[in-house]
Amino acid sequence: ATFILEPPPTTQQDDRNGYHNVNEGGNNYFGFVVDAKKHGMGSYRSWRGYQYHGNFVSDVFHGKGRYVFGDGSWFDGNFENGCPIGYGFLNENFNQRWLVYYDGSKPFDQGAEPQSKREETSEPPRCADSPALAITTAPSNIPINELNTTHYKHCRSVRSRVVFALPIYADTPLWNSGAVRGNIAVILRGPKRAMDDKIPAISLLDKIVNCQEAGAVGVILVDNLGKKDGWIVPRCIASGGESARVPACFTLSSSVLRLQEGAFHRVNFVEMKDRPAGVPEGWMAANVSVDPDDSDDPRDFLFA
Repeated sequence: ATFILEPPPTTQQDDRNGYHNVNEGGNNYFGFVVDAKKHGMGSYRSWRGYQYHGNFVSDVFHGKGRYVFGDGSWFDGNFENGCPIGYGFLNENFNQRWLVYYDGSKPFDQGAEPQSKREETSEPPRCADSPALAITTAPSNIPINELNTTHYKHCRSVRSRVVFALPIYADTPLWNSGAVRGNIAVILRGPKRAMDDKIPAISLLDKIVNCQEAGAVGVILVDNLGKKDGWIVPRCIASGGESARVPACFTLSSSVLRLQEGAFHRVNFVEMKDRPAGVPEGWMAANVSVDPDDSDDPRDFLFA
């Protein structure tokens, strides 16, 4: 799902630009627009039953994306002028996965068929670890160095399959709640409604609540706002009777390629009293591991 790494466009926020939620004629769009046209990262759901999640250029699927068919199967690959093109993966029901090639002559809704199709044999998950930080529920008036275990009560170790939430920003009730139920949802940080970093499009609490209501047993928040080598401690502040109930952590965008959709992952949290050397006071370190070996120790990964 490399489409989630596409950087958002840099644009102003007004009636015709920026990040918007649009409902027209039964079709839903959650994403960026430029001059009132879908442009950049977005999620589109047609009244005819299909979905597209990925990059748009001037209202057209263009770039990396995921196309979800009405029967729940999906294609991950590249699009050009609305048409699938080149090699990609077709994931059908009953866990069949195919390497396919499209010539770019037709869009899916006009009957695009692959020029070649070869079944891919299942491979065991690759062992991989991603450093992370626990997401705290502490109110904004509490300094980070004063955080304690009461602000991380929801952060308990969890093991389940990883599923990318759709829409990936989780800024609406999830469209793939059936796939997310009982699993760990991966969501993106942001987006920003404007060029001002301080104006988010949706709160982190709303994102996590949308995942919880879909039945997720954990949430992995991935940075997509340019933090390649720096860390923050995100806050999911309770409001209106809603709060984070499932374990949740934050990781950098460089970890995305180590997350393997459909494979079992374990999210481990380190007790604050046992935090690794170099981890500031108030931070709770975590580790997201594809390897199910219980001997994994996340304390070695955060600042290695």
